[in-house]
Amino acid sequence: MSENCFICLEKTSNKVCKQCNCYAHTSCWGRYMKENGVCELVEEEDCLMLLTKNFIPCPLCRDENYCVPATTRSKTETYRFHTNFLFAHNYYMKFKNLDLSKNLRFKYLDMSFKYFKNLKQFILENEAMTECIKIILSDTYHIDRWNNANYYHMEFFGEQIEKII
Repeated sequence: MSENCFICLEKTSNKVCKQCNCYAHTSCWGRYMKENGVCELVEEEDCLMLLTKNFIPCPLCRDENYCVPATTRSKTETYRFHTNFLFAHNYYMKFKNLDLSKNLRFKYLDMSFKYFKNLKQFILENEAMTECIKIILSDTYHIDRWNNANYYHMEFFGEQIEKII
């Protein structure tokens, strides 16, 4: 059975209320929930949270419907970006500030960048993440004298780290 979406008025088979005949496309329903304060993305000190109310009144009969917004790849892109960006930054800061031997520090940096290589496409698609990785590699190459930084810079960006004159 297909009815009209209460928002865009196009045909849909996605019923959003069990009590009445309220239908909505998933994207329209998500937009309705966002506009009515049902879900909100909140950035805390070192994490990102999606807050949702447990119930939302049906726009037609006002009956309370259990609601959890549909999670799709495109809707989680911001979350994934922030999570990976924070991970990269925090991981670097953690090992930068620890009093470790040079060999142990380099071992942890290698482990970190092996992880980051799995995120290469994601890193290259995000300007802020790209700049963060470039700064980390440049700092560890010039300040810590970590030669593998140049290798990882080539892996990510296809060029060597610029020499400081």
